[in-house]
Amino acid sequence: MKAVDWSLYVITDRRAAGPRSLLDVVWAAIQGGATVVQLREKEASTREMIRLGQSLHELTQRAGVPLIVNDRVDVALAIDAEGVHLGVDDMPVSIARRLLGPHRLIGFSPSTIGEAHQAEREGADYLGVGDVYGTPSKPDAGPPIGIEGLSRFVQTVSIPVVARRHQCQQRRSRDPGWRGGDRRDLGRDRRSRSTRSRSAITGYRDRAEG
Repeated sequence: MKAVDWSLYVITDRRAAGPRSLLDVVWAAIQGGATVVQLREKEASTREMIRLGQSLHELTQRAGVPLIVNDRVDVALAIDAEGVHLGVDDMPVSIARRLLGPHRLIGFSPSTIGEAHQAEREGADYLGVGDVYGTPSKPDAGPPIGIEGLSRFVQTVSIPVVARRHQCQQRRSRDPGWRGGDRRDLGRDRRSRSTRSRSAITGYRDRAEG
């Protein structure tokens, strides 16, 4: 598996895209610097997910950007996506790794430090944690974990950790080993015409720091 640039990780949301084509919005995000795209469409049928995923994958492959499918290992395999992102109620990471093989990406959203450790042991390539401050765009998100909660996850694993963005400067000033970038949901941001204000950071500590 090649190294992944996690600096701008965007997540699809057809509701936030409004009347615009999701493919047009994703392409604009890629042109604006997106380095990873996640297909997250909770209300779509399997057939819709595959059809949309195939079209989306054509765009991301053309740009050399990995496509991650939220929750659905079957869809990721069907469209030959670069990876999948799983939650605590989804397929266990160990089984997903067996099905996906050693080269595809697996992300995991833990709710506890123990789950984070287990996911890394079972083969997860990165974690998605939080929300840090609370979000109206993900109704099923748990209570905000805050900066200290984020720090615990970052310090306890050696794989990248994806979280919210607007605390990035605070976190960087407190830990020189922190590396950060943006993660955004697709929507109505006038600045880039591809993202909206909900955003996040990706980061990890250098392995050499221990």
